Formats: sequence, C-alpha cells, structure tokens
Amino acid sequence: MDTPYLEGYLRRKSAPGSAHQDLLWKYYVHQRRFGAAAKKLWQLAEAEECARARAPGRTARRPFPTLTCALAAFLCRARAASPNVSIDQRLDYLTRALTAAKSAPPGSAEGLTSQELQELEETAEVATIQKQIYDAMVATNASADDLRRLSAKLYDVSEVGAWPRRSDPLLIGRLTVGPCRPTALPCARQLYNDFTARLRLSECSLALLHVSANREPELVEQLWRDIIRRAPNVESLVATVAHLGRKFALSDAVFPVPGLVYLLEQRAMALDAQAAEPGWAVRALAEAGVPYAQLFDVYRRIADRAEWKAEEPFVHLMRSVLVLVDRWLQPVPVGVPRYGHSLPAAAAGAEAHADVVRQRIRGRSGACRQPFAAKEVDDALTQYIARAEQLRSAAGRVVADDLKTLHRRLRAAF
Repeated sequence: MDTPYLEGYLRRKSAPGSAHQDLLWKYYVHQRRFGAAAKKLWQLAEAEECARARAPGRTARRPFPTLTCALAAFLCRARAASPNVSIDQRLDYLTRALTAAKSAPPGSAEGLTSQELQELEETAEVATIQKQIYDAMVATNASADDLRRLSAKLYDVSEVGAWPRRSDPLLIGRLTVGPCRPTALPCARQLYNDFTARLRLSECSLALLHVSANREPELVEQLWRDIIRRAPNVESLVATVAHLGRKFALSDAVFPVPGLVYLLEQRAMALDAQAAEPGWAVRALAEAGVPYAQLFDVYRRIADRAEWKAEEPFVHLMRSVLVLVDRWLQPVPVGVPRYGHSLPAAAAGAEAHADVVRQRIRGRSGACRQPFAAKEVDDALTQYIARAEQLRSAAGRVVADDLKTLHRRLRAAF
C-alpha cells in the first residue's frame, strides 16, 4: 500500500526513541530512495535520549502537568537513565546508512554529497572506536552509569586540538586545552577525559589518537609503557603488539617502531631472569608487519647507545639480533606464492635453497618487501663479533660463537 499520506504518517511515528523509529527508513529502502534512507539512519545513529530528541526551539511538554515539579523532575531523570539506542544499534544504523548512501544513484536529489558521505564514514569510524571503548569498559566492570553515558550519544573524534602530556605513566592528565569545535557531537577530548583516561583504557586512548590524527609522542610513549607494564605475560604482550600494529597499519603516530623496540627490549631484559623466550620482542613486531630491514636498522642504532654497551645489556640485545637475522634468513616454504608464482618442487634442493634465501633477503618475497643491504648487515655483524669477543662471561662467549655462526651463514647466502 502506498498513499500520499503514508510518508507523513511514518515521519510522525518514526521519531528517534519511539517504538516505531525504524519504520521510515525501511519505507525509503522499499521505495528505493536510498539517499533518504541513509539520512534517516544517520539521524537515528546520532540520536540521544528521547527527552532530548525534539525539534530545535520547541518547548518541551511536561509529561504529567498535574504532578508536582519535584516528582516530574524525578520521572524525567528516570526516563533519561535508559538510552533509547545502544552503541551496537548506533553502529548498525551507521553501517546501513553507508550501504544505503552508496546505493543511491549518482546525482540523486535525496543523495548525500561527497562531503556528507565522507562525514558519514568518519562518524562510522567514531562509532567503531566508541564500541571498542564500551567493550573495554564492560570487560573492566565499569559502572552502569558510565556505560549508560557512553551509549547515550556519539562522540566526534575529528578534533585535532592539543592533548595532555604526563610524566606519571599511571595517570593521564585531563584535556583542558582549548574548546571543542562547534559540533552537535561532543569532541574527542571529552571522550578521552570522561572515559579512556579516567578508566586507564590505554589501547582505546591510542585508537582515539589514531583516528583523530593527533601527534603526541610523549603521550603515546606513556600509553605504550602502561600497556607493556600491565600485560599479564609475554605471550599476551606479543599478541597485543601484533594486533595493534596491524590495526593501526604501523602508523608512526601511535605505533612508533623505534620507541617500541626500545620499550619492549627494556621489558625483555627485565624478564630475562624468568627465562623468557629470547627475541620475543622481534617476533611481536614482525607479526605486527614491521619489515625486517626496518627492525635491523632500529636495533643497529640502539646497539650504538651508551646504555646498551655494558656487557649484560649488550648480550641481551645481541640475542635479539640473532633471532632477527635468523628469521630473515629463513627460506620461503616450497610452494608459497611469490608475486603470483609458485616455487617449483625442485626448490627443495641445496642450490635452490640458497637461491630462495637470496631472494628473500633481497626483498622479493611478500614476507619482506624491502631490499636487504647485505654489506651493512655484514659490517654490523663484524662489529658485534669484535665486541663480543672481548666479553669474559660465559653468556658473552656463547653470544660471540652464535654471531660467528650467523655471520658464516650470511656470507654463504651471498
């Protein structure tokens, strides 16, 4: 059934917060008016409590005029205590809105402009971060009031104002610098202050910095220190680093590889007494997608620092270098596609094996695309061997022997 009056009726019945709020956008989809459906879905995603979702300038009607003011105020507060749209619903609405907006015919009068589509995509990204924060709060047993406030509205993380700097890794300062830009949505600093900083959700704080394009290296370092310190064990930390590296696409704004190598190796050295697996920091960063060439360059620069030249730190760092170069020299398994081609079965032979090694370390494998500077690595290993031979401890002699063995393997591959 379709009459000239149906759309007007559904507009009145589909106000945000009502039991029939989904009727209008479904009607638009049925009519293949995808642009109008996208706008309605977007409106529902950004709606707050029913008490706040009225037309601008309209005076709110008192729900029960005959009651006393105190009792009416109590009922209004109770009504607002339950958001009409959960964070999961908001994310679902935005996903549907994106689908509808991209289904609208180009140039449609009801369709979204390119600027509006970009804003909608950013809003969906905001909702994804907000859902991540909500899930983290549930996992940490946050209060029901905090969960309600977070679900009650969407936040805007496009604000790029100043973020705090803190010296205490356990405390995050409040974001008080500068006002939020004029917007219908509270800005990222409010989301940070009210939830992620106060509840020490460091991974979520990194996600906020990533999506809002803020560059705050001091804050990022402190957040990573907090993540590393609070990891229950090595395997959990490896999984976290690998996950965040892939999630942030190795963005140096929130995933600074040189700083992370330094922090992870500091943690690894502290865990040596607990017989932690040598080179687990290398494994974590490699699984995050960091190229071996970049990792080796970082380790080379760290080894030149004065604080790592003492015997114990040097021995520890060389164990990681051994793991790094050993992983780099591992051949690509037979049959693994390389730029669309498979290795022949005969590659299992000794000569073909050496060719596989050369191709991998020269960056022709999908596992490591950066060219390998063989001479620089050879020179570095020669320098490390000379330093290790001067060590008198048993651990130092073992590392010196392992470096020599690795050095011979490298020269044999070239």
